[in-house]
Amino acid sequence: LFGSYLPEVVIQFFYTVSLCFKEVLGFLLPIIIFTFVFVGLISLKRNAPAILAILIGSIFISNACAALLTYGVSLLVLPSLVGSLCVDGLSCDKVLQPLFTFALPKIFRADYALFAAIIAGLLFAFIPMGHVERGIARLKNNLEHFFTFIFIPLLPLYVLGFLLEIQ
Repeated sequence: LFGSYLPEVVIQFFYTVSLCFKEVLGFLLPIIIFTFVFVGLISLKRNAPAILAILIGSIFISNACAALLTYGVSLLVLPSLVGSLCVDGLSCDKVLQPLFTFALPKIFRADYALFAAIIAGLLFAFIPMGHVERGIARLKNNLEHFFTFIFIPLLPLYVLGFLLEIQ
């Protein structure tokens, strides 16, 4: 609402905070995915394969329904919206630059983390190893603390920075 009245350095600051937040989250995402999926599967014990099959089937059906519904709505609604749209006078004369940038290494991709968590979770659901389960549970607890005390309180700053950048 007040983005056009803020000095550019303030906007750059919040945009920089958003980019840093995004970088840290992108770094942690594969670890988060692996940990939560692994813990979820080992908690199911011997029911893990059946529940996983039901879950994957539900995901496929849900995605197919969402895609078909989106396609149908777009066929009905988009022609009336796009017909009167004019983009001739639009231009972007200045690009917002962050105060600084940094890059964290990508250890592995999120989809590989998911696949590894499913394999490891199914394996450890049938072959229990207490020390591995306790270590992953401790990591999950630390990640939950990160979400509770750092991620959630800083989320408004993340959103504010990108909203100011869009503005």
